[in-house]
Amino acid sequence: MEYFVFNKPMDYQRGYLENLVCTEHGIQLLKGGQKGVFFSRVLDSGEKEMAWHRMTCVIPVFRTGVHFWIYSAETNEMMWNGAITSIERILQEQLTAAEKRKILSPFLKKEFLNETDVLLHDIKGRYIWFCICLLYTSPSPRDYAAS
Repeated sequence: MEYFVFNKPMDYQRGYLENLVCTEHGIQLLKGGQKGVFFSRVLDSGEKEMAWHRMTCVIPVFRTGVHFWIYSAETNEMMWNGAITSIERILQEQLTAAEKRKILSPFLKKEFLNETDVLLHDIKGRYIWFCICLLYTSPSPRDYAAS
């Protein structure tokens, strides 16, 4: 079974970061930030029509919502701006995360919120990549209520 692990700062630095910082513990919002986005690099299983298994992650940060988008394709290229372009190049372009998600939407296979263990059995494709959006959720008044 093919698998990929993201657990070192370099794993995240090789992707696209917007309003996030890499630490030895993963990615986190910039100090005072409300929203940050990470796009992974394109991962190649080397196997045509790869049936992906699952995605697990650790979300240790209190008061952070996490939105995931999983993308997959048989090819690592697409037509963009009138030319065949690698998906990796699109991920590295100076575009906003929203623009990237829109361009790559034909490859979107799954979307979920605040899950830490998700089966990907319904996703097939040689290439896979993902987007994570961290959202700071401000505390509610009851969080400050005296006990």
